[in-house]
Amino acid sequence: PTPVAAPATWPLLSIDTADRLLHRVRFADSSTPARRAKPAGASGLELRMALTPAGDRPPADPGAYRFLHIATRTPTAVVFPGPDAGLTAHYTARWLSTRAHPGPWGPIASATVGA
Repeated sequence: PTPVAAPATWPLLSIDTADRLLHRVRFADSSTPARRAKPAGASGLELRMALTPAGDRPPADPGAYRFLHIATRTPTAVVFPGPDAGLTAHYTARWLSTRAHPGPWGPIASATVGA
């Protein structure tokens, strides 16, 4: 079989904050931002998040973000406990190939956790 390469593109994230203590994270591919499809050869995306006090800058190192889950469909939900209300959630993600080879990290998307 032909080896499956790591995706060359990255996910673009948008965050729906309409509900209290819930973020719906939507994603699209950087090469086709108007479509919801994953890039060819990608099985899903690795979603990571870091929480900071409101107004703080997002961490620059992807290692500072904790793993949330692998998402295969958009949107994916992130539920927060009550004490996280008012904090800022910073998200980063990267595509994973069908052989779990990671692509490049996408840009950071941030949103306040609604109280």
